[in-house]
Amino acid sequence: MKRKTFGLIYPSFLPFKSPGADGIVPALLQWEVDIIVPRMVVIYRACLALGYIPKGWREVRVVFLPKPGKDDYTSPKAYRPISLSSFLLKTLERLCDRYIRDGALSVKPVHPNQHAYQPGKSTESALHTVVSKIENSILLQQSCLAVFIDIEGAFDKTLFNSISNNLKNHDVDPVISAWITNMLKSRTVSFTSTNTIRCKVAKGCPQGGVLSPLLWVLVVNDLLCDLNNKGFTTIAYADDITILIGGLFVNTLCERMQLALNIIEEWCHKHELSVNPTKTEMVLFTKKTKIGNLKLPKLFNTTLKLTNEVKYLGVWLDHRLSWSKHIDKTLSKATISLYQTSKLVGSKWGLKPKLCKWLYTAVVRPIITYGAVVWWQRSNLTTVKNKLRQFQRLACVSITGCMKSTPTAALEIILGLPPLDIIIKQEAKAAAIRLSNLGLWSTNTTAQGHSRILDIAKLSAPGSTECSDTTIKTFIFNRSYTIQRDQCGTSDENNYDINIYIDGAKNKKGSGGGVFCPELNLQYSVSFGNKATVFQAEAASLLDGATQIKDTKNSNICFYTDSGVEAPEFGEPITNLTVPLGRDATFKCIVTNLGNYRVGWVKADTKAIQAIHEHVITHNPRVSVSHSDHSTWYLHIKSVQEEDRGQYMCQINTDPMKSQMGYLEVVIPPDFIPEETSGDTMVPEGGTARVACRARGIPPPRVMWKREDGQDIVVRDHTGSKNKVLTYQGEVLKLSKISRSEMGTYLCIAGNGVPPTVSKRIHISVHFHPVIQVPNQLVGAPLGTDVTLECYVESSPKSINYWVKDPGELIIPSEHYEMAVRQKSTFEAEMTMTIKSIRREDLGSYICVAKNSLGDVESKIRLYEIPGNDRHVYQYPDEKPILDDEYGTELYEDSGDDKDEKNNRVPDRANKWYANNGKIVVLSTNHASRIPTSTALFIVLLRAIQILTHSFRC
Repeated sequence: MKRKTFGLIYPSFLPFKSPGADGIVPALLQWEVDIIVPRMVVIYRACLALGYIPKGWREVRVVFLPKPGKDDYTSPKAYRPISLSSFLLKTLERLCDRYIRDGALSVKPVHPNQHAYQPGKSTESALHTVVSKIENSILLQQSCLAVFIDIEGAFDKTLFNSISNNLKNHDVDPVISAWITNMLKSRTVSFTSTNTIRCKVAKGCPQGGVLSPLLWVLVVNDLLCDLNNKGFTTIAYADDITILIGGLFVNTLCERMQLALNIIEEWCHKHELSVNPTKTEMVLFTKKTKIGNLKLPKLFNTTLKLTNEVKYLGVWLDHRLSWSKHIDKTLSKATISLYQTSKLVGSKWGLKPKLCKWLYTAVVRPIITYGAVVWWQRSNLTTVKNKLRQFQRLACVSITGCMKSTPTAALEIILGLPPLDIIIKQEAKAAAIRLSNLGLWSTNTTAQGHSRILDIAKLSAPGSTECSDTTIKTFIFNRSYTIQRDQCGTSDENNYDINIYIDGAKNKKGSGGGVFCPELNLQYSVSFGNKATVFQAEAASLLDGATQIKDTKNSNICFYTDSGVEAPEFGEPITNLTVPLGRDATFKCIVTNLGNYRVGWVKADTKAIQAIHEHVITHNPRVSVSHSDHSTWYLHIKSVQEEDRGQYMCQINTDPMKSQMGYLEVVIPPDFIPEETSGDTMVPEGGTARVACRARGIPPPRVMWKREDGQDIVVRDHTGSKNKVLTYQGEVLKLSKISRSEMGTYLCIAGNGVPPTVSKRIHISVHFHPVIQVPNQLVGAPLGTDVTLECYVESSPKSINYWVKDPGELIIPSEHYEMAVRQKSTFEAEMTMTIKSIRREDLGSYICVAKNSLGDVESKIRLYEIPGNDRHVYQYPDEKPILDDEYGTELYEDSGDDKDEKNNRVPDRANKWYANNGKIVVLSTNHASRIPTSTALFIVLLRAIQILTHSFRC
């Protein structure tokens, strides 16, 4: 675990892949790799040594992706959960993955019949292996019984013990094994919708994890080895298991298949996994027309049913291997895709023909040619050729927009599109050569069936399979050797036991190479066709010469080649850069053994040459180059702009040219789009306020809403239920059934991780009719004193407030009348009017009035005289109450006269003041005392007056 190792791993992630719960994208690690790596190496070493997972790395964010082609998306199984963990954790996972593959699995490899997650293998190699077994049985006039099994929840339901035991079985370092087990057990999964749900996992490995594919391959490897060791040909592609049994007697095949299924049942019970028998397909591949009664095998007590066809890894296999259904299904699917791409083009608008052709060759045509290595023979039939020709005609017409009478052959020549049956054979040949060079082409098959394509490829391209530069990608973090150049001439031949001369050449007829060794009596030449370069011819000849002497021991050997010097090589990959707009960017390209060769820089997407060696070619004044010791070359771009984004290629002018590329991602801080962003909004109370904030930037910004006053945002769904949140995520904020309390300023905040974050203030005004609340509608005071009348007003927009003396006399502010309006909030105000030194003519009713554009409202306050200067409760010792009710009101008899009422004066001995909830209330029994002898009616009337007075106060 060294710094250089992580410096190579960080750039292997795309800059802006979806982050985990910590929000860290790979670009953040790639920007400052020189600063981050030294610190992270210490942390990673401690994590492995202690088997510890930092708490911030344990939470895994899960998103659910719908599986394509499902009929019912209400079922949870119609979605695939993808786990997004921290890239800090993924980096350590990737290092452990490389350590296990290059270490333990190189000693104890997985079974060769596992074709998933293995270097060089693919669905093509799995299809070739399965179809080869079936074809062999049919060619021998036998039958082949095949069962196609899909293990349910392979990643989600695998036990932790199963994973740790299989790591131990493959001799994985105990320190690595303990760390992996702890990583799986300490995970917490979080899912966010309207709220966030978190839970701790009890089993399984995360889909989307770096180590998950390898861990599953190790778990299922026991089953694969057990079945194949017991004579049941079993091919696996991840969790898709295929068992193939060939023979003459079908009943015997069923009996043997039952034994294989029993092994699968035992394995499932051991690992607490399951297989759905109803989804398990069983096909009898045979040319026989009569099969007879069969005792079909059972899986988990469910009898399997024979079917005539099955879809395996995207290819339809029918029981006679006629491939007719596969052709029909594939053409139907490709036609749908073609019509979808055709929507991008009109007769006078749309994509250019060049792009339309690219869409066809890169997107649509591969749908048809997929898996051609196993079904290419079907394309020889005239009926199939006609179907393929009709389909390609649709594509040609869509690309060119030609007349309907234009011949198909003419369109194909104009567009440079060979007929589809020829393309299918070319794809099949390429796949066969590729599998053969990787050692994955079945050698036990006769040259019949689909396997004949390799012989056809050899005839059409001699030497194509003799020597190939196809290699499986490997990682060499630390070279354990050094390269020394030792020149030897012909005069030094006597110093060596064996002298081998190598040469390569190319002319108009083609390329070739030769090997000559007088000591071993070797002298021959090999043709490499007209495509190979001189360098490839010399390299192939050198490899062939080394092969001739690989068994020679204890000899001094010298190879002579006219290559002159050791070919230059790249020291390390170019690091992808992510730079904010306006900052400087620098690409670094390390070259060893450059010699007299030159280094050039090219912007790959536009093919614009930036610089050659020390000279800048482009006219862009912001571009410059520099180098250090002719080994480290720099391309500098000052103040990067958006048009600088793209791939940059570092080239060496060898033959063939060597190049490697790095990507420059220009990130842009967020900014609001004015024409798509709302301004201040007015909405009636009870209506819906909809405000939008559209922001642009790279990466795309996330928009968040919050209230400026810190209050909660009230979000209502379609049912009307409320949910209060402090912040709301999304570009559009919709406030339905809005109330006056939700009026105020809302902040729209946009951020994308590139500083600075931007915000915008949007004020939402809620309009409603004015409302007046009067705390005291009856106010009493002695003459000569000051009294204040109060009204509380709520209105939006703000109202015009004034006072009127009943019956309609407008009151003007003066020394006698002091008026004030105190604004309590954006829609609340307190109206007060203080009357100085009350006179008798001031007694009576006063009206507070509020008006706005939506209406007006008024409320009345009665001012009356209280005799004397004492405004507290009056009580006379000689009077006794006749009643005491639940409000604490004491009632007294009164014998006052009527003239008091006429003078707006409350009789002294007939009125009592009492305190109720901190407010003074006056009750009069003037008229009640005149009710003749009806005490009950008297009490009812008084009670009504009390309730009315209490409601006015509230």
